[in-house]
Amino acid sequence: MVVALTTGPVSRRRGRLRAHRPPINVCLGAGIHGDEPAGVEAALRWLERLPSVGHRLPAANVLIFPCINPSGYERNRRTNHDGIDLNRQYKNPRAPIEVRAVRRALAGATALLPDSRSKGRTARRFDLSVEFHEDVDSAGFYLYELIDRRRPMGRPLIAAAARRLPINHSGEIEGADAEAGIIHRNRSAVLRRRSRWPHALYLFHHGTPHCLTFETPVTVPLSRRSETHADLFTLALRLGAWGHRRTSHRPFRTGPHI
Repeated sequence: MVVALTTGPVSRRRGRLRAHRPPINVCLGAGIHGDEPAGVEAALRWLERLPSVGHRLPAANVLIFPCINPSGYERNRRTNHDGIDLNRQYKNPRAPIEVRAVRRALAGATALLPDSRSKGRTARRFDLSVEFHEDVDSAGFYLYELIDRRRPMGRPLIAAAARRLPINHSGEIEGADAEAGIIHRNRSAVLRRRSRWPHALYLFHHGTPHCLTFETPVTVPLSRRSETHADLFTLALRLGAWGHRRTSHRPFRTGPHI
């Protein structure tokens, strides 16, 4: 399933989006690993809150994948029903059906934006991607930040997470250099080194300039993990809108939900 929606202040008279800046385009993914339930719970929690708080959020076109791996989620397994880790299949032309469905949805629903590099032609692109994950081996929260010519937002996100969760302050996390709970990724090194692309790298390769992956520790209660994910996503929306340059956007094309 995928949900497409718009946030931001709405005029009472005409019911139209009223924003001082063009809306940003944001993709949220959760549940790609079936044994990480807090992400799915957080996505659903965020959607449940939206009717009462959506008008107070920045103007944004948001595409949400609440549970990319439903068979794994039902079985509480990292992999899908065929034993495949979906978060390593995005570069595979013969990827499992779940990944192919996500790629089709991304291609069909993403806004078409002017691309200065292509001299007037258009390119499909999000401004921000956020993923909800969990780590069974980490005693604290951490995040990945993959960024291209944008203002980093890792530090305020870590500061917000620290109000509810312990932070992983290790200098090396998952074999990568880390600082204060943040793993920064270098664009050229990541694209050159990875052959089995995860969801975030696929979006980054296709023009998303800012990709965040949140990792909550499973040692704390599920409710606190899911609340942290949901609140950090709202903060990421605000930070993304604040740092977003004025650019002409077109909204998502509407259609039936997948």
